[in-house]
Amino acid sequence: MKKVLVIHYSQTGQLSGLLDSIVRPLEEAGIQVDRLALRPVTPYPFPWTRLTFFNAFPESVGRDPIPLQPFEIPPDGPYDLVILGYTIWFLNPSIPFNSFLKHPDAAAYIKDRPVLTVIGVRNMWVMAQEYTRRAVASLGGRMVGHITVVDRSNNLVSVITIIRWMFWGKRDPFFVFPAAGIRQEDVDASSRFGRTIAKHVETGTIDRVQPDLLRDGAIKIVPPCSCWRSGPSSFFPSTGRISWARSTRIPPAACVASRYSAWCSPWAFSYSVRSPTLPRPWCPW
Repeated sequence: MKKVLVIHYSQTGQLSGLLDSIVRPLEEAGIQVDRLALRPVTPYPFPWTRLTFFNAFPESVGRDPIPLQPFEIPPDGPYDLVILGYTIWFLNPSIPFNSFLKHPDAAAYIKDRPVLTVIGVRNMWVMAQEYTRRAVASLGGRMVGHITVVDRSNNLVSVITIIRWMFWGKRDPFFVFPAAGIRQEDVDASSRFGRTIAKHVETGTIDRVQPDLLRDGAIKIVPPCSCWRSGPSSFFPSTGRISWARSTRIPPAACVASRYSAWCSPWAFSYSVRSPTLPRPWCPW
């Protein structure tokens, strides 16, 4: 029996649903699919508070690992394909996923195996994928394909809907705005990628899967976002390093920097200074 391993971290559950849609045709074809969900020792909250959100900034852009709970699935396999699913935090792979890439046991799951990556994202993802591709290669893996499913809303609309979802947990449509995140019909339609993957796994041609995935629309790049990406991606690491350096010399500095970022962000409104923990502000929607 052919076997596929799915390794992922999903904070909101959206990525888990996307991966379920992709691997369902594999299971229907009789391929065994094992799922390894990454779990931080200290879970990240959802919805975020502004303080916890900006506290994640230095570690995200600095790509600093955090402790993960013991992996529930052994790496033995053998696996015919490893699917890595991740989301983007501050233009980088999420901290829990990056922690897996830097985990001492990661190579046991990746080495000498074909790897396919799946991203569920609002828009900007190319730089994060380049980093992940290099990390997979350094672990001895063989990158054979990639799938990105994006929020189809335009950039300004998705900024509003994603902030409402991240900080207040409200994903439903409101006023003239659509539901936040990737549309459910796009998640359901991603099963077409699974049918393509299943065909190549069954025939032993997984190294040639990417051209077929491209024909299925597996990669979509928004040109304006590609132009904007280079600026923030070069600015974020230097800013993150400064924040990290300050926090190591003066521990409260990390909290101060996070509070400053939260206050200066465009969506840091409707907040009362009475609470020292910066809770979620009142939602006007």
